[in-house]
Amino acid sequence: MNIFRIKINPGGGTDDLSATFGYCLKQGLLGVGWRLDKSITSITDWEEYENKAKAIREYGNFPKVRYIKNNVKEGDLVWTRGTGGYLGHYYLARVQQEWTYWNPPEASNHDIDVANIFRCDIREIEIDHVPGKVVSSFSRSGHTIQKIHDAYTLEHSKHTWNKISGKSVYEVDNSNLPTIFEMLSPEQAEDVLFMYLQHEGWYVIPNSRKGNTAKFEYYLIHSKTGERAEAQVKIGDTPLNPKKYETHTGSRKKVFLFQANEHYGNEDGEVENVVCISQEEIRRFLKKSSKFLPGWLQTKIEIVGLK
Repeated sequence: MNIFRIKINPGGGTDDLSATFGYCLKQGLLGVGWRLDKSITSITDWEEYENKAKAIREYGNFPKVRYIKNNVKEGDLVWTRGTGGYLGHYYLARVQQEWTYWNPPEASNHDIDVANIFRCDIREIEIDHVPGKVVSSFSRSGHTIQKIHDAYTLEHSKHTWNKISGKSVYEVDNSNLPTIFEMLSPEQAEDVLFMYLQHEGWYVIPNSRKGNTAKFEYYLIHSKTGERAEAQVKIGDTPLNPKKYETHTGSRKKVFLFQANEHYGNEDGEVENVVCISQEEIRRFLKKSSKFLPGWLQTKIEIVGLK
């Protein structure tokens, strides 16, 4: 099975986006336009549709319809994002019936341009349970419908569907997935350290998270002692060398470093004012704080564990 994402944003109809997306939810379908004459309400034979569509000169090769016909299969999962009044809401759909042409009076009378469709079971998903690659795919310009080529997003989507349906519909395979630390995006790694330091009694100053300095990610004040500190975070193979954050004079302000894969480059020994956070410290925190973690992090832990 495969994972896709589709944008419901047809350009050939006159009805507003709220009505169009609401129609999709009500009818249990997703799809694209390329409508024929309104007198034709249903076609299930591809050659019949192809011949009629080719007769409409401006349609060209109707690539989006062909893509759905050739790629979206029963049992696949498809992510979509609401439009109009549904904007900001994310949905996961399980394909129940493959391509068909369907333009009933309810659609044609309201000029809703969604006729080449696949029927599906559609469920709304809370934003913090939506994979990051899915969210970012809707932010970029690109194809109306496309396959998502990412192993974690595939397993995340299967896990999510199993959970919301209450059934083990898909087998989740985490054998080839990276560790939870390797899967953190820069923003997620910042958030993990943010939550850990708050748990340790540090208040993170929200206004300090501006992203306009390479020196630190945010500024902190200890809730009991009033001590000041700074934090820096890196992922992947980008090292964090404590020597670069050594304070030789003055207040010796504390600096917390979190390199998600522990590439600290501290062969020259420890630095007095610098604290390098280990994976094991984060693991212990995550284990005892599981109820309070955001959905995206809970899901990662459920799928790959704390390895």
